[in-house]
Amino acid sequence: MSWLDELKRQSTPSAHPTKPMELAPQAERGGSVGFIGSAQEGAEKLPACSGTQTDGDALVAWTSDDIERFTHRAAYLQRFRGMEDAEAERLAERLTLRDRSGDDRRLCVECRHHQPGRCLNSRAAGLNSPELSPDLAALWQRCGGFDAL
Repeated sequence: MSWLDELKRQSTPSAHPTKPMELAPQAERGGSVGFIGSAQEGAEKLPACSGTQTDGDALVAWTSDDIERFTHRAAYLQRFRGMEDAEAERLAERLTLRDRSGDDRRLCVECRHHQPGRCLNSRAAGLNSPELSPDLAALWQRCGGFDAL
């Protein structure tokens, strides 16, 4: 008997959900119950992944370039923009996912001319004043004065 015949003869696991998996006692605080199998037709759809993972690209494995860019950005945001570790990593992840999706919009923190609360290239950016609110700096935008770091 060939390996192909043997493979065809083996039974496949059921595609219907089985009983819920039990949680380990230490995981009860932040864990969740999962099911093995595929959803039945007409089943309730779950919401998209939480946080920044809202598109299909978020679920694709990162390349070594993505990882390198992420770590560089996170370190830069911590050191030169004064962000806390978790905040810098969250923003670096958003920027990496943005790059993967092909979006050409930028954030002020990515610009050479940005200083917290100020845009040093405000005329080219189309601003009336060099003062920059945190809300504006946090918006994805296409800026005429943008100069990548």
